[in-house]
Amino acid sequence: MGAARSTSPTRHKLWLGAAVSVLVLTLGGFVGRKFLAGPLTLEHARDYQVTPEATVSRMFELLKNQGDTLSAGNLLADKNLTPEERRFAELFWNTQRCGVLYGALYDREAVLESLNPPDITADSATIKAQVKALASADDTEKSDRIYIFELRKVGQNWHIYELKSEALPMGWFRKVEELNR
Repeated sequence: MGAARSTSPTRHKLWLGAAVSVLVLTLGGFVGRKFLAGPLTLEHARDYQVTPEATVSRMFELLKNQGDTLSAGNLLADKNLTPEERRFAELFWNTQRCGVLYGALYDREAVLESLNPPDITADSATIKAQVKALASADDTEKSDRIYIFELRKVGQNWHIYELKSEALPMGWFRKVEELNR
């Protein structure tokens, strides 16, 4: 007969400890992501999100070059995202915010003119953007507007959290949340 297998209590504790650790990490990641509803803290650093200015500039660049190919419905539902939509959404705190703010910017045909230096406090920032945009989706002529972006930092990346304007000084996403209560 072959040699007897070791069934020492230490070996069982190691296997049990490893199994519990994997379960805790898996559930913790799922639960944390589900309830925090923000970007993952373990995401890799992206050079186009290293500063608030870089993040907002990248968002306007993608809006200009790929705005017609994005779907606010997909972004709001966070389903069936194309690679272009995923690239756009990663600039935002979450895809729901992305969908709301994309809709506002796209409907107003916003084009970035310039950015002021950001006001940064720890892991949050505010940056003013001078844009050419329609006053409302029903207008036909663009005019100079000031949009204020609020950003939050996770790890090394900045994410767009809110958009404020003369029309909605409380914030576009906050207004949508208020309407949906």
